Amino acid sequence: MIKKSIFILAICCVATPAIAQDEDEAAFDDALRNFGLTAGMAWQCSPEDMRESVDARTLEAYSGILRLFGSDRAFGFAASYGVGIAADIQNEDCAARIAAFDDGLASADNLEQGSGQ
Repeated sequence: MIKKSIFILAICCVATPAIAQDEDEAAFDDALRNFGLTAGMAWQCSPEDMRESVDARTLEAYSGILRLFGSDRAFGFAASYGVGIAADIQNEDCAARIAAFDDGLASADNLEQGSGQ
């Protein structure tokens, strides 16, 4: 009985960090997808003459995600961008969506500059 209890305790101790890591990975993937969705909605909210700029900045973000985190995460970002472009959104939310996109890009730039890249 004691051996069984020790074994169960050992399994719990070993499995807990893996579960926490999986949750962190899932949260990071969700954040990348949400950022892609925000980028697509920012594109949709932008005036025609600004959409090329949003596309270029989104492509730059995609390239960074691909380089740093791999093709699976870059694909999730890109797919979410497409969903954001096609989403049915309210025009009164546009200023907040564009600001969120700009803030996300600024945060990514700050992280990249802080890492010395």
